Amino acid sequence: MARFERNCRSFWSVMSQAEWDAMYDHCRDADYSETPADWLALGRAAGFADAEELLETPTQLSRVYRFGN
Repeated sequence: MARFERNCRSFWSVMSQAEWDAMYDHCRDADYSETPADWLALGRAAGFADAEELLETPTQLSRVYRFGN
């Protein structure tokens, strides 16, 4: 979370400090993201034959996946 705050706060400057604090607190307390391997496995388990990661953001906090048959 320290890396998230350090790398992302300046990009979300439109948010008030109270809005940022609420979002940050939620992420810290309740947002348990799946790993890249978990996302790919979930796609395959859902019946997609093809599953791949297309993009990872520079902050390494978000990714884009493609699932297909």
